[in-house]
Amino acid sequence: MNPRANDSTQVTFTERGEAALDELAAALTADIPQDPAAIAAVLDRVLSADIEDLAAAVTASDPRPPTRSA
Repeated sequence: MNPRANDSTQVTFTERGEAALDELAAALTADIPQDPAAIAAVLDRVLSADIEDLAAAVTASDPRPPTRSA
């Protein structure tokens, strides 16, 4: 199953999650023209990406060692 959000889906983030999203946005847009069309194209690629492929790409690009849950 491939879950998808709909109009009634609400997502909230912790302060740490918000910071991570800001970092992700900066990384995704760092090497593209800073205009709405280019940013929309990046967002379209992210939104249409397979979630497992996207997670693998983000994990592979993270220079920090994985954290272990207690």
